[in-house]
Formats: sequence, C-alpha cells, structure tokens
Amino acid sequence: ARHINYVKSAANTQMVGKIISLFIRSLEIVFGKNIRQQIHLIGFSLGAHAAGFVGFQTPGLKRITGKQIYRGNMK
Repeated sequence: ARHINYVKSAANTQMVGKIISLFIRSLEIVFGKNIRQQIHLIGFSLGAHAAGFVGFQTPGLKRITGKQIYRGNMK
C-alpha cells in the first residue's frame, strides 16, 4: 500500500506544478511586472519534481533546486 500511495503522489506533482505556475502568473498580473526572474524554487523529494514541472510551465525562473530527488520510474 505504501508504494501505491507514492505512485499516486508522484503523479500529482504535475498538477501541483501547474497550480504553482498559475499562482506565479497571478502574482505577475497583480504586481504588474515579471517576478519570475526573482523566484528561486526549492523542492525536497516529490517537491523537487513539482518544482521541475513549475519550471517547465514557467520559463525564466531564476533558479530551481531539487533535493533528495527520487529517480525510480519517474519520467
């Protein structure tokens, strides 16, 4: 059961990344400027995968740091 929960959680990182990307775009609209060049995302384990999806959907981020990245069957 533990493995199934991890697989489901890993699959959800793409949606989490999309939501964070939308949040960054919303901040840019509210503040009226490009803030992505000032953002440094740090993700641990599955958070690192989510941060990677944010970077894919939000080009121009200053930096993305991933810690304890699981490289199993993830693509």
